[in-house]
Amino acid sequence: MPAAGRDVGVRLHLTNDMTERPDEEEIAGARYRRSRGLVAYWSAAGFAYFDCASGSRRTAPASVVPLLDALEQWHSPASFQEAHPEVGSTVEVADLLQRMTEMGLTEKEGAHDETWLWRDWMPEAAFFHFGTRDADYPVDLLDHELPLVEKAKTYPQPSPTKSVSGPRTPLPAPSPLGDLAHALLDRRTWRQIDARPIALDHLATILSLTWGVQRRGRVAGQGEVVFKTSPSGGARHPVEAYVIVNAVDGIPGGVYHYDSASHGLVALGPPVSRERLVTLLGNQFYFSNCAVAVVMTACFERTMWRYPFTRAYRTVLIEAGHLAQTFALVSTALELAPFQTIAFKDTELESVIGVDGVTESAIYVVGVGHRGQDALDHPGRIHPRES
Repeated sequence: MPAAGRDVGVRLHLTNDMTERPDEEEIAGARYRRSRGLVAYWSAAGFAYFDCASGSRRTAPASVVPLLDALEQWHSPASFQEAHPEVGSTVEVADLLQRMTEMGLTEKEGAHDETWLWRDWMPEAAFFHFGTRDADYPVDLLDHELPLVEKAKTYPQPSPTKSVSGPRTPLPAPSPLGDLAHALLDRRTWRQIDARPIALDHLATILSLTWGVQRRGRVAGQGEVVFKTSPSGGARHPVEAYVIVNAVDGIPGGVYHYDSASHGLVALGPPVSRERLVTLLGNQFYFSNCAVAVVMTACFERTMWRYPFTRAYRTVLIEAGHLAQTFALVSTALELAPFQTIAFKDTELESVIGVDGVTESAIYVVGVGHRGQDALDHPGRIHPRES
């Protein structure tokens, strides 16, 4: 085992701002180990780490690595000091372990679930998922859009299509598909939405054809599966739908869960004001008039159970995309104005719908309203916020 305390300065650096000193019971009974959610990497600022379990992201001296290596298994301050006396006294080791826990480098026995759900999707999927949560958004989104005009002058955007050399075979025109083709060709992301309520039967149709259970089946020796209109890896269907109702005929405004098995809405919370919704959606003011916003969450364990390897995280995100396209096509067929976004404040939005962000987490938001009649030719254009 590598020496854990070769650089005493590291120990002092990590412990010199302790606010509470460990008591005798802490020294004798508590046990610590390296956090199971820890990912370390080199950044521009030096050696950095991110703890997926606590959300801590910091830099530290690289010489802390031997300490972490030595903490693969549970240690009390006394047992660690006995194995690595070069670190210091038992009290100093207790100081060190307590401070490292505060920093998200180590975890204390009993403080977390020993069978952390994300353990099989460490490090790649967990790092990406937890490391990209709770982004900062500009108060005025035009602060992001306008600089792109200047950027394009010296660094033009990449071509939106690709052509390769080789023998070329012209193809016939697509076969007529009636209403399906019309919905596909008419689909747009709408940012020009008016505030009229949508009909209850329209909402019911959208929810049923996007997230509703259409059939049931059973996999021998494994259990029940369900089938929906969109594909899902292993028929896991990890995505749930939470409906924020602003303006729907016949339903009070509020937060609901869509029960896909029984095709019903379960009331969860009070209405979300349009101003609050804009804040939750990363200050995208053009969605404020939507009649409904649907928060898609992932119940990760459904997919993890069948696929305990990190690549399976991709399937969860891709399936949310399947559902968003289905949502958009059904809404378009109803001559409504759908949109979708991944710009949202994760923790705040999850608090509104009542999920923990670990076993179940928001991954995509879609919404719908009526089409702005003065914007039929440019439904997705962003106009400056009205004062």
